[in-house]
Amino acid sequence: MLARVMWAARVFEGFPILIEPLAVTMRFYLKSEKSRGDFDNLAKLVCDAGNMVLWQDDRQIVEAHVYVVRGDPGPRTEIEVREITEEG
Repeated sequence: MLARVMWAARVFEGFPILIEPLAVTMRFYLKSEKSRGDFDNLAKLVCDAGNMVLWQDDRQIVEAHVYVVRGDPGPRTEIEVREITEEG
């Protein structure tokens, strides 16, 4: 699965790597009701894969929301990233 995440992250090549503190929302849509993905393991995978691709280091993530939807006919992962600046 890590290879798939890294492949998908290549879409962001050419975009600047984020350097500010970040808020991240991750939505995991899994096909099977019996999928073996714990939300914390899924989130860790995305956080680690984003290092030096989306952000410098996942330690920049200061706010995270993780949702797991099981039994979805279109399995996918959606990631929203927002920089947190002094202005909000």
